[in-house]
Amino acid sequence: MNPRSSARKPGIRWLRFFLVFAWMGMIFYSSSQPYHKQNLQPEIHRWLPDQVVENHFSEIRFSYAGKEISVDALGAPAFVEFFIRKGAHFGAYAGLALLLSWAIAPLVRSRFVLLLLPVAVGLAYAASDEIHQYFTGDRTPLVQDVLIDGTGALAGVLLYTLGSIIAQARRRRRTAR
Repeated sequence: MNPRSSARKPGIRWLRFFLVFAWMGMIFYSSSQPYHKQNLQPEIHRWLPDQVVENHFSEIRFSYAGKEISVDALGAPAFVEFFIRKGAHFGAYAGLALLLSWAIAPLVRSRFVLLLLPVAVGLAYAASDEIHQYFTGDRTPLVQDVLIDGTGALAGVLLYTLGSIIAQARRRRRTAR
């Protein structure tokens, strides 16, 4: 379906924006939970033996927000949880930007705006989300997380753009036959 043709269908247009706001609500809800309600370490410890993590990842060590990230410093479950949490940040904002790109595509004529707006909204929402975490018990707001979120938003826009290019090429091939 051509994104512009769906702009003339109000139900589809509202559905697209509903999904964007639902996704934002999911992010907000997740940020409202104190850490102890989202602690994945007991499950990681149950399903992934510490020895496996130690054998394969003990050489990895780096600093994140002034804290050493390594199996030695955190323990195996916390080390794995760190990557799951940061992957969730990236994925949540990639999803937000992808949905927002899909929602605004029929309404925006400028490719620049189509690329820039979802990333800017993603960064602004990420910053507000980290501020929100400041007021949530047992959570730590981090600028580094905003950067991960922004990178995710950029990936979401690029994924949407790639999908649009592929879909457009397929439509051209079908009409050329």
